[in-house]
Order: sequence, then structure tokens, then C-alpha cells
Amino acid sequence: MTPEQLEQLRLRYRLAAAAADGYLEAGFTVALEDVVAGPLLGELRTMVRSRPCHIVVLLPSSEAIAARETARDHKDYGVWSVKQLRDGFVSETPRIGVWLDSSHLTPEGPSMPFSNARRRIQRRHGRRLSSPTTTGDGRRCSSR
Repeated sequence: MTPEQLEQLRLRYRLAAAAADGYLEAGFTVALEDVVAGPLLGELRTMVRSRPCHIVVLLPSSEAIAARETARDHKDYGVWSVKQLRDGFVSETPRIGVWLDSSHLTPEGPSMPFSNARRRIQRRHGRRLSSPTTTGDGRRCSSR
């Protein structure tokens, strides 16, 4: 990654963190979703000013990633193998937050692993987290 690309990525994270803080200040429950790897995960956590700030890392097995990649029309991994990228993510990303094995999750599947993560975070902080609501067509949205 070039220095300019890294600065653009950091800008994207700063803008996302500012938006998350703005929504929280307006009374919404916020879930910020992005792909963040390596030391940038710790940086993003500090960019989000609001506390508590809970991190949930979804990390499928190399086999699950390879199977998903095979099913895609376009390939996103370039010259690296799935195993190289996953191993790099694991070795370079700080172990903060709750890390979940998402190997068996699908977009259509149940949200039980997320409920389990929510319970673990609640136990760790001794308080209940508000739940997101869903729209009439099943999409999740923020709630006041």
C-alpha cells in the first residue's frame, strides 16, 4: 500500500468514526461495519470517541473463505492465497474485542453468534446493550 493509499484509508476510517459519534450523540444505537486489519483496528477504536466502543471481529477459517471465494464471480485476493491473507490478518491485528469464528455464517443465517457476542460484551461491562430494530422488510436499522 502506498503512503497515499494508506492516508485515504485512514481518512475513510476517520470519517466513519465521526459519523458514528454523530449518530450516537443524536441518540441512535450505532453499529459501524468495515474491514479493518492490522494496527489500523486499534487506530479506528481510538478514532471513535464515544464509549463504550465494542469491537467484534468476524474471522472465518481459511477453508470457509476459500469456499466463499470459489463461489464468487470476481476474485479479490490478487497474488496472495486465502491462507496467506488470513494468517497475515491474525498475526498483524491486535486481539482486541470479541473475535468470532464466522465460518458457518451466511447472510441468510441466524444471528445467534452476534447475540452470543452481545451477551459476552454485556457481562464484561456489567450493563445491557440496546438492541437494533428491523424494518418491515427485515433489514436492520438503528433505533433511538
